[in-house]
Amino acid sequence: MNLVNVDLVKNSNIAMENKMKLKLAQVWSCQQAMPKLLGRELANTKASYWIGRNAKAIDAEYDILNTSRIKMVKQHGVEDNVTKQWNIPKEKIEEFTTEFNKLLETEIEVNITPISISDIPDAKLSPLDTVAIDFMLKE
Repeated sequence: MNLVNVDLVKNSNIAMENKMKLKLAQVWSCQQAMPKLLGRELANTKASYWIGRNAKAIDAEYDILNTSRIKMVKQHGVEDNVTKQWNIPKEKIEEFTTEFNKLLETEIEVNITPISISDIPDAKLSPLDTVAIDFMLKE
């Protein structure tokens, strides 16, 4: 059972957890920024907690997405007998890319708690990182 101390949340700029609609493309693109954010020592302990919970929810969706991507690679690709790596032949790259991009347009619901930028001033994120995780940030 998920219990949230409403008084703790009310006393900060952190919103209560909610179901947020995301496209799988957002899940895919935030995988570069999340480790940077998770690796930072943040002064706001509550923000750190919610960032960790958000990361856990996003990672679960990313794992499912990546498993689907690997299946697509194996479907369209050829395994190298020496390296045991899968490669997509040039003539199948466009087909693979179209199929993967269609998958990335899929909309899902994820439990995300928006974090106020003012709660993480010490995060030191690049503009690209901020764009990648903007769905979980609020002003």
